[in-house]
Amino acid sequence: EPRRPAYRPETLTQRRLKRLIRGMVGCRYEATVILSAALGLRPGEAYYVKWEQVNWRTGLVPIRGSLQQVPGLVYESPVKTAKGERDLYLPAWALDRLHQIWVALGRPRGRIIGDLTPSQVSYRIQKWIRDHRLPRITMKNLRHTWGTIAAQAGVAIQDCAAMMGHSDIQTTYRYYYALTQAQAKRAQRRVARRVM
Repeated sequence: EPRRPAYRPETLTQRRLKRLIRGMVGCRYEATVILSAALGLRPGEAYYVKWEQVNWRTGLVPIRGSLQQVPGLVYESPVKTAKGERDLYLPAWALDRLHQIWVALGRPRGRIIGDLTPSQVSYRIQKWIRDHRLPRITMKNLRHTWGTIAAQAGVAIQDCAAMMGHSDIQTTYRYYYALTQAQAKRAQRRVARRVM
């Protein structure tokens, strides 16, 4: 029987991601989108993060759990994999914007998503994206976008796996490491230099 084609998640290019991030300014859930876009979090991990966990000096965001929802119940669960508990650092742009949002909201404590459930937040983000004609993307595929851009930027596969909380490096390899034309040509030049 023929091999099934590999699952390729829908991802945004850098340019479309930048447009999405800029277009989220003013949305009540902009901070959640920033966390996902900047750290490559699983949706449940992004929903779990509390304001007081963000270290405004260093940009550290410890990932220690996941907020899950099944009909009629919202609950905290451990992270998905053994390597899921991890310390991530926000890039300067994300840390600065999150701090602005936090101050504008009156320096709240508690979950960044407030009292809403994961499905309510997801619905509101999708509605904002539609209403403002921004590049369409789900929270899950925002994570895939981070992984894809990291791989294209030359982040070592083991670092990418660790940052995404994959317990198996093969997962990272399967989804994010497509050989680009530039990489293939660079490899050929190296081999050619040896041979010729």
